[in-house]
Amino acid sequence: MLDVLLAAAAVALLATYARGYAALPVGAVEARRERVLAFAGGFAVTLVALASPFEHAADTSLAAHMAQHVLLLVVAPPLLVASRPTRVLVRGLPERWQARCRALQRRVGSWARQGGGATAVAAVIVQTAVIAIWHLPGPFDAAVHNSALHALEHLSFLATSLVLWSVIAWSVARGRAAVSIFCVFAAGLACTALGAALALSSTQWYGAYSYASASAALADQQLGGMIMWGFGNLALVVAGAVMVGAWLFGLERRTPSRVHAGSVE
Repeated sequence: MLDVLLAAAAVALLATYARGYAALPVGAVEARRERVLAFAGGFAVTLVALASPFEHAADTSLAAHMAQHVLLLVVAPPLLVASRPTRVLVRGLPERWQARCRALQRRVGSWARQGGGATAVAAVIVQTAVIAIWHLPGPFDAAVHNSALHALEHLSFLATSLVLWSVIAWSVARGRAAVSIFCVFAAGLACTALGAALALSSTQWYGAYSYASASAALADQQLGGMIMWGFGNLALVVAGAVMVGAWLFGLERRTPSRVHAGSVE
């Protein structure tokens, strides 16, 4: 049932994006190739993480489950946010909904600007809390056994990460490098703490992944921790490097041109 809902949601999102893209004026910044490719990449990564056979593999392998979490926390969200799809998606909606959505966009943007650093701190705290709660043995095992809870778990990861990366992108666009670096660093701490705890633990955390032997279960858990620790932080480093590059490029554009030494006597 959830596979059917996922497929329906994916088709609806793509159709809305395509309709909005077709309605863009010629030369619109939202139609740039890099933004469209970023959206396609983020959409594809999300679909791979949530759809079969990856989803079925996560039912029997903690390592596969943690790989899902890495994709939903630190790979898909930066790509989706970098594509800045909101205006395209709003244009793709029925006309009677567009005005309301644009008004909501303005209110959210105003709230984010007024919050400043506090908005970034709140986004980090919420995402860290969501990661910590879902990875406690009780909620984690319950999500493995209940498909609806599993879907809610992944939706909460994706939603909070989209908010966090939106704050990062907003800060980069306004030259607030310190806020952006703080967010990426804090997100990295969460991945490191969880991944290291799983990889270095000598006891099995989750009863849902019990195997014929305790050593096999522990090896699977340690591999899952290494995936979160290593690949999660690698993705954050890459995203952080792109973020710093974008900030430097924006800083260069905002800085008045200087006359080269010696060109003017």
